[in-house]
Order: sequence, then C-alpha cells, then structure tokens
Amino acid sequence: MHASVLNRYKGYQSLVKDVPAGLSFVGCLTALLNHAGRAVSYAYLAGVTGEAFKSHYRYDDPRVCFLSEIDFFQAATRATGVRFDLRSSGALDQAWARVRAAIDAGRPLLTSHAEPLVITGYRDGAIVFWDEAAQGEPREMALDQFARTWSAWYPGAEMQGFLTATVGEMGALPDRRAVALQALKQGLSLSRPHWGPRGAHAGSAAYAAFAADLRNTPSRDFAPSREWLGLATVDHLARSKLAAAAFLREISDDLPEAARPHLERAASLYAQENQCWDEWRRLTHPFDPSDHSRRNPAADAILNCARCQKQVVLELESAAQKAESPPP
Repeated sequence: MHASVLNRYKGYQSLVKDVPAGLSFVGCLTALLNHAGRAVSYAYLAGVTGEAFKSHYRYDDPRVCFLSEIDFFQAATRATGVRFDLRSSGALDQAWARVRAAIDAGRPLLTSHAEPLVITGYRDGAIVFWDEAAQGEPREMALDQFARTWSAWYPGAEMQGFLTATVGEMGALPDRRAVALQALKQGLSLSRPHWGPRGAHAGSAAYAAFAADLRNTPSRDFAPSREWLGLATVDHLARSKLAAAAFLREISDDLPEAARPHLERAASLYAQENQCWDEWRRLTHPFDPSDHSRRNPAADAILNCARCQKQVVLELESAAQKAESPPP
C-alpha cells in the first residue's frame, strides 16, 4: 500500500478544506493551489477565470454551462502566476504511470471524470480521490473501473481524452489590481447578451431563452430532456452567482473607491438572483417533467433572475468605468 498525498502532506482535510460544491473545476483547482502554497479563495478563482459570470442555456444540452478546460487553466495561470502541467492520460498503463509519478512527487492531480475530481493517492491499482459526492471523505476506485465509468459517461471516448493537471512552475504573483480590473471587464462581457458555446444563448440572453422555452407549451417537450429542471445548468447558475457576489466583494479593495458602491450593488443583485433560483426549485419540486402546469410560474422565476442580471450589467459597466478613470 502506498502512502498517499493525503497522509504524507498536510492531510486530506486541509487539501479540500472550505472548498464548496458547485463549480467543480474551480473547487478542485482551489484545492490544488492551496495545497501547493499559492492560497486563493474559491470565489476569487471563480471570478478571475470567468466561471462565476457565465450564464448559458440551450434546450436539451446541459453541457453548455461548462467551461473550456484549456481556457480555464490559461486564465488561472494569468491570475495566479502558477503554470499547470496538463497532459492527456493516454492508455490505461500510461494513466496509471501518470498517477503514480504525480503522487510520488507529492502532487495531487485534478482530472476529468464524470465530474472533475482530485486524485490524492493510490494503492494496489486503485486511486484515492475527492469529488463533490465525497462530502469531505476520501473515496477509492480501481483505475480500470474508473476507465470503464469514463467510457460509460462519454460513449466512444478513449482514455486519451482524460485530461490530468498538476501544479507546475510557481511564478511571481501578478498585480492584483490589474487582475481584478481584467476580471471585472471579463465579467461584464460574459454578463451581456451574446452567443455561447455550441450556439447557446449566453449572458442575460440565457434567461429569456429558458423562460421562452418553458412558456411555449407544447412546442418544447421537456419530458425526455436532461435540461428540464436543468440539473446541471440550474445548479451552475445558482451557485455561480453566489461566487460572483463573493468575488466582487473580495476585489473591492483592489479597485478605486469610486467603483466600490457599484461592486456592492452588483453583489447584492447576484445574491437576490440566487434567491430567485431557490424559488425556481420550490416551484418545480418534485421533479416531474410532464407537469406543464408549472411552466409559467417557473418561467416567472427565471424572468426575476433576468431582471437582476440586467441590473448587474449596468452596475458592472459603471464599476468598470470608475475603475479605469484617472483619479480627480
């Protein structure tokens, strides 16, 4: 049995301490960075990578709320100064060698499975890992079972598509004010109406599109759809807005004083939007995709989110203008 990272270093609990569920890649990478000594908050990493500000919707496609993995790591590097060692795992024996080499070097691995997870150790052909479902406890799975599960979730996928990431070179810390300003402008761009990946409605346009599909009964049949109740999309939207609120408050001191009231108002609006998603859950519980009678009230709850989002855009616009204006 091999001593795992969770035993050899700061301990498993410190690796995942205070990392909430929700934006899985963000939570996993937060754990890796904190373990490596480049401490960041979950909200800060969600904000600087743009994940806190993304709102995507397309009927019958829950994936559109998720990120491009390569873009995500590049954004994290720009914001933290840390370079990441990204590799495709290759065949099963290559994946196993990659796991052993990283753990032997004292580096946990972030990887994509059915959901992102952190591999914290190995023993007897099995990986020890943490993910959202672990609820604070390490889990164990044979590597060949891990590979079979991967293929079941992604039919036709090979282990070559199984990305692994470890913390690499630790560069200098970037200037926080410059990072905060760039993240603010990126958040504004992501919040405005635009087209997202795979033709998704994005930004504030996502809410209107979701509400319209709910109202257009029976033109959209959500019964066979993974998007009704948007188990992935709604969770992402609700949790990401709490992260956005926390991020804006965290960077407030990094930006000029004139921008701070706008950041606080935007943060409060994001908190309101999260409450609107809680109302959405109340209106649609229990899950019954054939119950069309709930569609109009559910659409109303989404439009309440849309109203918050439109006001957020105005506040972020004002904050960005004030942040870039020279002092009087």
